[in-house]
Amino acid sequence: MIYLIWALLNISIWLFFVYLSMVAATLIRKNMGRLVAVFFLGGVLISMTHREYPKSGKEFSANSVHAYSGGASRATQYVELDKSLINRHEMSVSYYVDQQNNAIPVKAQLNIMGFTSGISWESLNLDLKSSSGNKIAYYVYGIEYWSLFGVRVYSRPRTFTGIMIADKR
Repeated sequence: MIYLIWALLNISIWLFFVYLSMVAATLIRKNMGRLVAVFFLGGVLISMTHREYPKSGKEFSANSVHAYSGGASRATQYVELDKSLINRHEMSVSYYVDQQNNAIPVKAQLNIMGFTSGISWESLNLDLKSSSGNKIAYYVYGIEYWSLFGVRVYSRPRTFTGIMIADKR
């Protein structure tokens, strides 16, 4: 629910800024002319669109390097790490099944999906370990950034741990 409130706050501030820009453009048009008002609105729009956020889709290789043989069955599976009302943290894990029917992780990718207005995610660490049989244990560490109209206001570390049961192919 807090994610939804944060997104609505970001949207309302953005709409208020657009309203103020339109009022300012009207005043500029009356005092300086239509061409100056067009340049003003163009500059405002350009400044509103350029934001640099941390990449959320960082890709990790498994810590213990395993040679992937082309004959082994390879698969990708998605794990939902956290879910809120409007977004979710998701991990995709690529693995293969060896001759002893153990799932061996090869790589993983972490993303935040859904409506993410004012919230971004930076993946810092991912540890994948093959457990007994078709289980893969995971440890995910990252930082969630909360921004208000493009200004970072709050950041918090997030940790996800668990065991993924891999489909045997």
